Amino acid sequence: MPAMPDRTISIASGDQNSTAFGTGQATRGSFQVPAFTGTAITVQVTDEDTPTNWTSCPVEGNEANPITVTSNGTYALPVKTFNFKNFRLRSGTAEGAARNITVFLRD
Repeated sequence: MPAMPDRTISIASGDQNSTAFGTGQATRGSFQVPAFTGTAITVQVTDEDTPTNWTSCPVEGNEANPITVTSNGTYALPVKTFNFKNFRLRSGTAEGAARNITVFLRD
């Protein structure tokens, strides 16, 4: 399957929520966390064009949400993430510094 351009989303220092990320035509994806304060990330989704209301992404099978993470790890996004227009990542803890998280999407 063709790769889509990789991009980054950010969590500001002292915050828990990343910037919003549009799913576009992607059907699967993953993300890679840098040095990280939190030990879990919740994938939140919305169908709004201008996201303001978020809900935890539903999971299926052996998927988990929140996802337990460690620094420099790469993790699959729940399959149902791609049933929504936008997603964001929410750290379980306020981040001690600004974090740039690489997102990999595939169609």
